[in-house]
Amino acid sequence: MSNILTTVEECVDKAIASIGKNLVMAAPLGLGKPVQLINAFYQRVAADSSLSLHIVTALCLEVPKPGSHIEASLAGPIVERLFGDYEELAFMQPFRDGSLPDNIQVSELYFKAGSMKNLPVAQQNYISSNYTHIVRDMFTCGVNVMVQMVAARETSDGLSLSLSSNPDITLEIMEKARGQDRPFLILAQTHDDMPFMEHDAEVSPDTFDWVVRNPQYNKTLFAVPNAAIPLQDYATALHASSLIPDGGTLQIGIGALGDAVAHACIVRQQHNDEYNAIVDQLTHQVTPLAEGGGTFDQGLYVSTEMFVNGMMHLMEHGIVKRKVYDNLILQRGINAGQIDNRVDERLYDYGRQQGLIPARLDERSLLDLQYWG
Repeated sequence: MSNILTTVEECVDKAIASIGKNLVMAAPLGLGKPVQLINAFYQRVAADSSLSLHIVTALCLEVPKPGSHIEASLAGPIVERLFGDYEELAFMQPFRDGSLPDNIQVSELYFKAGSMKNLPVAQQNYISSNYTHIVRDMFTCGVNVMVQMVAARETSDGLSLSLSSNPDITLEIMEKARGQDRPFLILAQTHDDMPFMEHDAEVSPDTFDWVVRNPQYNKTLFAVPNAAIPLQDYATALHASSLIPDGGTLQIGIGALGDAVAHACIVRQQHNDEYNAIVDQLTHQVTPLAEGGGTFDQGLYVSTEMFVNGMMHLMEHGIVKRKVYDNLILQRGINAGQIDNRVDERLYDYGRQQGLIPARLDERSLLDLQYWG
């Protein structure tokens, strides 16, 4: 393919030739940053004062740095085992010690708690924005380059790419970039170990202006170690899991407590008698907090901003399975028990009554019905 490159340096050359000397780069939160590509941009601009670079992103991942000799002796081997040859973002250390070149600026909208205390440059360039609005704010900053780490796989139709862990802002940026009357580039770097997510996250290589594909860039991916779950979190999770109604909606956050809630739901599903016995022993409540701790026969729906590991286990154990529809009429009917997921006479009668199915079926209505299955 004509837009596949083998080095990040070549990609930087093409970006500068297309965009010009003033680069405003958008990069996803966390793992979705193509580290080698970003580092190539940083190093090029740092070496050439005629260029400028403004990086707009969130949650720049950093390998823990042991302090004292004792810390290094203890943590050093652990860090090496966990993070391997992970390549760090080249701008982070200069960003921290105040030695960023004058022609480079970094703005983040999310810091790890307490990580940027006593760093005026980080706080002064912070963007106080909800993640829902960050694409808007990136374009307000004048973003003209989007970079993304992607997964790749060969198919019968050729190479296919996936936005993997970070489809969050990229799809919106792609759509918004189409309406720009100025040069705008969307760049990707592949990594063979990134998870290949499908559906809307799966895109053609032609979606990007340039794609860097080189196995030499497949360094160890950043991974946050999972700490052991304390007993009090398990106890809290058991109580929380008893409040979740069958047919409900669940949101689980990152961390030990979220993992414990997922585990408690699995125990409730697979070992229900034992689960209820444990919950009874944990509480002195005369009146139960929830209607019951039965199994999830209808299943749960998930609403979450991040696909955490516990959520995957809930799906694998058949707990997350409730279907919902982005159609108010359909969803209200399902919630009220007037219809279910089957296409039958009840659905037809309900659809006619609510105006979802017209008396005379036209092309638009047929397409809508086909879309909702």
